[in-house]
Amino acid sequence: MQGIIQQNYQGIEALQIKSIEEGPLTPLSVMIRNKFVPVLPYDWQTESGALTEIRPVQLPIVIGYGFGGIVEQVGRLRHSSLIGQRVIGMQPNGSAQEVINNKIPPLLFKVPDQVTLADAITLIGGADAALHAIKALQIQSTDTVLVNRCFWRGWYLFNSVTEVSWGHSDCLDQCRESGFCSSIRRR
Repeated sequence: MQGIIQQNYQGIEALQIKSIEEGPLTPLSVMIRNKFVPVLPYDWQTESGALTEIRPVQLPIVIGYGFGGIVEQVGRLRHSSLIGQRVIGMQPNGSAQEVINNKIPPLLFKVPDQVTLADAITLIGGADAALHAIKALQIQSTDTVLVNRCFWRGWYLFNSVTEVSWGHSDCLDQCRESGFCSSIRRR
């Protein structure tokens, strides 16, 4: 199996793709064929060494935190109905690898049938990405911010929003078509 490995704090240029061992199936394991790994501020700040005070790691490590994929196998304490399911989740010990051996049930979520895996993966890391943008741009509570892409559509998957006062019309249409935003109306 291949994984993306960080061996130093020289950033993305120093990352390497290497062969790594696939962990053994344990009673709590869910083995997931990885399809997506979002690149989050948490990831690139770890790669550059910016988080060493709050996230001390012993290098080398597999990079990444979030993932999206398809369950291939489960341990005996996990429900067999997960096999074949599309899931998203978090993998604290690195997600940039071909197969995820997820052993932490609260960090794994089934993706609804009407949502693509690519859209579902946007749920992971949205808050820290937004916080980084707010800090980097020095946005104040009195500022108006124009959002011209659909990054927020994943938010509707698990929230009951009834009004959007700033939505991009194409994004709102996509959200309605997905079936998650049927009750949303423009203000």
